[in-house]
Amino acid sequence: MKDESSIYKEQAKIFRALANPVRLYIINELTDREYCLCDLTKKIALDKSTISRHLKILKEAGITSTRKNGNVVYYSLKLHCILDYIKCVNDLIVHNINEQLKILK
Repeated sequence: MKDESSIYKEQAKIFRALANPVRLYIINELTDREYCLCDLTKKIALDKSTISRHLKILKEAGITSTRKNGNVVYYSLKLHCILDYIKCVNDLIVHNINEQLKILK
């Protein structure tokens, strides 16, 4: 386990980054295009500093990347394979709901 502990720490860092509804929303928004902070503040009812903190967490986890154009920083999804994981989680949610519905019948 000692040799593997660093990989588990990195995995936990990524899972912590995903464990927030606002960050999951940001990932969903970044699926098809990049956004600057100013565009995201129009879509999310939070102040710029809070959204910026969420973007920083996503970037530190390696989920997003940035591109600077003049004074504007654009955020994009770095690894689209994270969407497969999110789809898997959504499938699990549907499965669990269906199982609960079976119990209620």
